[in-house]
Amino acid sequence: MEKISELDQELAEAERRATKLRLEALSNKIRMILTIEKESLEYLKEEVESTSEKLKVSEQRLSGERND
Repeated sequence: MEKISELDQELAEAERRATKLRLEALSNKIRMILTIEKESLEYLKEEVESTSEKLKVSEQRLSGERND
């Protein structure tokens, strides 16, 4: 009977370790996804700023041509 209790404890501990490892792997995957998303947003921000600047210059040129 004691052997069964001991085996149950070992099984429970093994299940806890396996769950912990799965959670750590999931955490790492989520961290990687968030890093990629952050980098993508930074890239998009730079693209928007660059495009906005180009648009501003184009609008200035067009308004300057109309004023002539």
